Amino acid sequence: MPYYHILKNELKISLENIISDLEKIKETKTKLQSNSIAIDRFIRILNLGTQDLEYNTESTYENWQEINYKIREIRTYESLLAKLFLRFGNPRENLASINCFIDELCKEILLRSNLTVSEHPFIAVCGGNQYTNTSPINLISCRITDNYRLWNLGIIGHELGHYIYKELTSEPLVATGQPYDSEGNLDSLSVARNWLVELTSDIIGSMTVGPSLLFSHSLMPTFWTFFPQSEEDFLNNFRTHPPCEVRFMVHKCIMEELELPEIEQIENIFNYYADLNRDSIEPEDHILLEKRRNEIEQMTQVTLDNIRDNISMWKERINHFSKEDWEKSVEIAEGLDGGLEGIYTPSQILNGLIYAKQQITTTEEEATLLNKVLPLITNSRY
Repeated sequence: MPYYHILKNELKISLENIISDLEKIKETKTKLQSNSIAIDRFIRILNLGTQDLEYNTESTYENWQEINYKIREIRTYESLLAKLFLRFGNPRENLASINCFIDELCKEILLRSNLTVSEHPFIAVCGGNQYTNTSPINLISCRITDNYRLWNLGIIGHELGHYIYKELTSEPLVATGQPYDSEGNLDSLSVARNWLVELTSDIIGSMTVGPSLLFSHSLMPTFWTFFPQSEEDFLNNFRTHPPCEVRFMVHKCIMEELELPEIEQIENIFNYYADLNRDSIEPEDHILLEKRRNEIEQMTQVTLDNIRDNISMWKERINHFSKEDWEKSVEIAEGLDGGLEGIYTPSQILNGLIYAKQQITTTEEEATLLNKVLPLITNSRY
């Protein structure tokens, strides 16, 4: 399936999940009063959003720009939903089991890195700036919908990667955030430092949680970076994080180094440009897109040349996710219908979910998959 359709389907399911949660809040709370009207209006807007996605079936430049807009919208919707959850409670069942699973996943990541877990970082399932690690307290914020779309949780490997690097090297791995000099000019060395920060955390994350980090990253709401919005300077546009294409190629190198298989859908990400129908692109947008693509290809090669030794070094320092772990993940995915009684590690379960998730295209199928895996989540250990 072309990557445009994969991402569009993920957005549609995200919208449907948010609508479902809003409906449940309405059903269980009788004293919403004026809030009920606001929620009804909220639901109508979201329903219109899902209809828009149904109509945009072709991978055109214009439809990609619409996808970018929807991604931004969903981040806003999820932030609002998080506030409602704090006020009225989370309507989802099994939240306690999922929170325990996240806790066990953090312990496993740290133990794989030969760190103690007595003061391991706390994970916030919802709220805050999504997918960030707040230093020095290591409060990691996730999307509100991650507590029932567990395959998204591979991103925790990256966020804990910042913490692990600091503990193993006694050096803080913190991006500068705003890499400008005193005169307001962009400092290219600071940009390079920011990229190194993020890519090193990607390496550590993939070593500890396996392919699940790449898979969760591929479905994260950041893909407007694929397409240029203006003639903005390349380094300024990516001053804090490298472009997604660069990060995906680094992930792919890590999987090759660990001799782990490719996730089926991931190959489509690298080929997204080939699936783009460019017939309807305006000449000025076409020039911008080609310029963007050429810059990415050049930066990707330079980055890969500089990062390969880093990958080998961390492979020696971490008890990394192995081929044997992956075989356990496949065992989980293939045995869910028959019931599994073994005890598996959180990373094995997470990657097993990813293996099964590739065949799923609806919210109903997602809910069924989660119900099948809940007994394993409850018994996960490391």
